Amino acid sequence: MKVLYISSRLNVPDGSSVHGRAFFNSVQKIGHEIVTYPEITPLPLVYTEKQVVNKNIIYFLRKFRPRTIIFWVRQINFRIADSIDFISGLFVSVKDFFKLRTIIKNFDPDIIVYRKYLFNFAVVWASRMYNVPCVAEVNSLKLVESKLRKNKKKLSTLSRWSETYPLLKSDHVFCVSSAIKRSLDTFLDPKKVSVIPNGVDADVFDRNRYNSENIKKSLGLQDKTVLGYAGSYQAWHDVQKSVDLISMIKDSDPSFHLLLIGNGQDYEKIARHIEEQDLASYVTQIDYVPHTEMPKYLAAFDIAIMTYPIFDGFYFSPLKMYEYMAMAIPVVSTDIGQIRDAIDDGNTGLLVKQPTVVEFMNAIFSITKVKGRLDEMGGNARRAAIEKHSWVVNASQVMDLCSMILNSRDRSEN
Repeated sequence: MKVLYISSRLNVPDGSSVHGRAFFNSVQKIGHEIVTYPEITPLPLVYTEKQVVNKNIIYFLRKFRPRTIIFWVRQINFRIADSIDFISGLFVSVKDFFKLRTIIKNFDPDIIVYRKYLFNFAVVWASRMYNVPCVAEVNSLKLVESKLRKNKKKLSTLSRWSETYPLLKSDHVFCVSSAIKRSLDTFLDPKKVSVIPNGVDADVFDRNRYNSENIKKSLGLQDKTVLGYAGSYQAWHDVQKSVDLISMIKDSDPSFHLLLIGNGQDYEKIARHIEEQDLASYVTQIDYVPHTEMPKYLAAFDIAIMTYPIFDGFYFSPLKMYEYMAMAIPVVSTDIGQIRDAIDDGNTGLLVKQPTVVEFMNAIFSITKVKGRLDEMGGNARRAAIEKHSWVVNASQVMDLCSMILNSRDRSEN
């Protein structure tokens, strides 16, 4: 099968590019032809060092961007900001359409798989003009995401239409969680929507490639039982609960240590909380690690913790969860959403029904206080990652879906 894969964030260093690049590689691995738009290029390096700069008028002029205007306009009137985004999206759509037209004429794909993004309609225009079926990949919906943010009521009619229109025109839609499917089912035929969760490259995320004790030593964590979290510091991750957890655990067993990897809106708040609680000797914060380096750091984890609060609209299929599992790390998580479908409670990790600090502590001790249980659960987690949650499994499911669509179209034309 010849596949044209479209994702605007293939060359942006975040989870979107991880997913897109892994899908590209896996589709090739299982024997299909695939090209991408845009073409895949080396990811830019991201530096987090803070440099002293002279903040004069030149500095602020260089920092000035149209997106900055839209951000501040959105604070005043989100409808005007959405209108600006829509007009900009139309211009980009026209530009992308002509580029896609060239690719389709040269490559002659059997099917288009594209990652849904707002205010861009080039894919469905090209799909209809050249009679190439298209399948949408949905990792989040503004309809759902906006409920988790402070401006949850600020979703305009234009935004809603721009998000739903391409999906309505697609031949099929697949999404990463059941929660997103439930939202899609409100305006799409449920038979047109499938759930295909995120995955992991189990060859890259393999604990056997690393010496965990040496890595712990390099981080100053030798002889520690490391509880780990990697990801953003968004409010819904409740990273502070992880800090409160280590504060309680250390009183029972001071050999435990919390390793936090990532950054985000609450990073400085958490850093202050650690200082105020005098926990600096029990918590290590690393604010950025390139994804290519992440397996090395995860090899220092003994147990991964995901301390989500219980809330409506939980739609995530966390990439890090599958990466933990592939690294043979038992996951202790709140029992919520797609997580309960991925974690086999008591076998590959533990699900906490009531996400309190005490319940998380009890779950962690139930693993570490039983001889051999940590290694057993870690081994089970890795096997599950390989057999059920690899990117190859993910790509195979998407390709099976594409074959079904092509076969259905052939039958209808005959």
